[in-house]
Amino acid sequence: MKNKIRTIRENAEITMTALAIRAGISTSSLSLIERQQSCVRSTAEKICEALSEIMETKVTVEEVFEGAKFFR
Repeated sequence: MKNKIRTIRENAEITMTALAIRAGISTSSLSLIERQQSCVRSTAEKICEALSEIMETKVTVEEVFEGAKFFR
């Protein structure tokens, strides 16, 4: 699973903790996702919604998680 969360987050100068809180997930979950360990579609959507708010532009699951296969 290739994703761009870390790159986008770092470019937006937001910490992992801040993004996790904004997305309503744990920091450890976000860490696993950034390391491409696991992710469910609903969590990916929460992260992209949070990134969209932060960046004030639409961030889609398809562009961030290109080619990803989600669990559940």
